[in-house]
Order: sequence, then structure tokens, then C-alpha cells
Amino acid sequence: SAEDNRTMTRAEEYGCERDHSELPDVQLSVVITAEPVQLGQDVNLAVDFQNHGEFPKTLEAHLSGSVIFYTGVTASDFKALDFTVTVPANQTERVMLKITAEEYLPNLGSQLSLNFVVTGQADDQSVTAIKVIDLQAPVLTMTVSGHPQVQQEMFVTVSFTNPFNFPLEKVNLAMEGAGLMTHRTRYYR
Repeated sequence: SAEDNRTMTRAEEYGCERDHSELPDVQLSVVITAEPVQLGQDVNLAVDFQNHGEFPKTLEAHLSGSVIFYTGVTASDFKALDFTVTVPANQTERVMLKITAEEYLPNLGSQLSLNFVVTGQADDQSVTAIKVIDLQAPVLTMTVSGHPQVQQEMFVTVSFTNPFNFPLEKVNLAMEGAGLMTHRTRYYR
């Protein structure tokens, strides 16, 4: 925009330097999309390879999947898949990739984020796309019995529906009320 150009010109007046080189036209690109996923459900990735050139391109592609901490640091890798895709000239080719819950659940631990990276190589061009999926945890329902009052004892019931097709074992429930209740845990075998 004109405002961006004025800002950059002003920065150069103060001694900042910028690269004025022309970037080559991009012939290939890749984008990963996915619908929101509940914890324990399969992940369906739509990988769109776009060819902006006048000739078909065949890409040797690779998908890697890993569990990541909330900081973005990799916790554990669980998926590596090589595949080939041919993209016609001036078109987009969609590749659907399914990652089953059985693939990621054993590696998940207490983390709820999955990181997927797709890389591709065709001739002298390469493409990369990254997609982070934040798994949706089951909804917790809290019910307070009686009439809640300050300085009065009350009981809280916490419940949720198990989204898995297997019974949960070794579950640790933690709860606290800021300024009202200290951190308490309950362990269920």
C-alpha cells in the first residue's frame, strides 16, 4: 500500500536498509486445511497443491505428524508418509490424508496439539506447509448444590461424557477456585 511505501521510505531515511530484489513468480504452492477435531476422533487433512505454471508438475511429497507442547516444541513424532502427486497446469490437486486417532493417541500424553508438515519437491522447486490442530477436549460440566454463599461450605459435581470407545483408567481430576478453594486432586483408577 501507499502507506507501507511511505513507512519504508522513512525507515530508509533513518539508515535502515531493505532488499529491493524482485522475487521470482511462484509456480507451485501447497496449503493444508482441516476441520476442528474432537479429542479421540480421526484427523482429516485436505492438502491442496497448486500449479500456477503452464506445464504439469509431479511432486514427491512427505507428510510428518507430531505432538507438540503449547510452546510449539515437538513432544513426539507419530506419522511419516511419502506420497506422489501430479498437478495439471494452472490447476489445483487435492490430496485427502486421514490420520486415525489410534495413530496419535498413544503419543499424546497431556498435550492437545498436533503439528503437521507437508513438504514437496518437483524439479528445482520445493513447497512447504504447516498446520497445527488443537484437539477439542470433552466439555466439563460443573454443578453447585444448594445456594452458593461466601464463607459457606458447598458441594460441586463435575461430570463429562467419555468420548472414547474404551473405559478411562488412571484419571486424575484437578480443581481449584481462585481465592475460594485450594488446589485439590482426585485420582480414579
